[in-house]
Amino acid sequence: MRNRSLDLALVVLLTCIALLLPLRPPVSTPFALLLVLYLPGYALTSAVFAYRTLDRPERTLFSMGLSLAITAISGLVLHLTGLGIHTEYLSALLSGIALISAAAAWLQRSRIIFNPPPARARLDLTGIFLLILSGFILAIAIAIARTPTPPGGFQGYTLLWIGNGEAGSPGTYQIGIQSQEFTTMGFSLRVAAGGEDLKSISSFQLKPGETLEITEPLPAWVTPQIPIEAQLFRLAEPAEPYRRVVLWPDG
Repeated sequence: MRNRSLDLALVVLLTCIALLLPLRPPVSTPFALLLVLYLPGYALTSAVFAYRTLDRPERTLFSMGLSLAITAISGLVLHLTGLGIHTEYLSALLSGIALISAAAAWLQRSRIIFNPPPARARLDLTGIFLLILSGFILAIAIAIARTPTPPGGFQGYTLLWIGNGEAGSPGTYQIGIQSQEFTTMGFSLRVAAGGEDLKSISSFQLKPGETLEITEPLPAWVTPQIPIEAQLFRLAEPAEPYRRVVLWPDG
């Protein structure tokens, strides 16, 4: 039994090295690749097929396919829990899965009664489906990892300002809107003076970092004693002003 578990001991050793080795390439790169592409899948395959014999190519395919699936699912879990797909978290999660699976495989092997070798397992449609599913999950995980997410505990914001027209444009006023939200957001805008609407935009969208500037003529009846008020609304909450600014025109 001791000789039959040398592979599991090697898995545990390599996993511990990958987990504890400082993340400084190129020294850590081979161990990191093993942890992502092979070790968790090999340990899990050994636990699942403890009572069956696999050829080396079949075991390699199962090990790599399961490792890719485990890595992808681990990335999804980290993303959905808000921890983020950071190297330290992913390394710890993969190492834990590999070590737990190796322990389960050792327990399974320790219960085997040494009878004639069991029937050989074949790479059937289930195995092929597993490999295809692993690649699909990995593609989803990579797509999610490339999508920026809001930092935990922070919220985006949008700037709204209003001012007199630039030099050379007398009798005008200018409105600026700049989005610092984390996603594209829909807005509406209302500008009024003395209870009368001067400008109204029912719907527009701004991407993160995008700026909208509007220059409008100032009606003759708007005197310095009449303030101009601009209100910005989010389309998701049209009844509550999101931003509000007031301008007292120059005389």
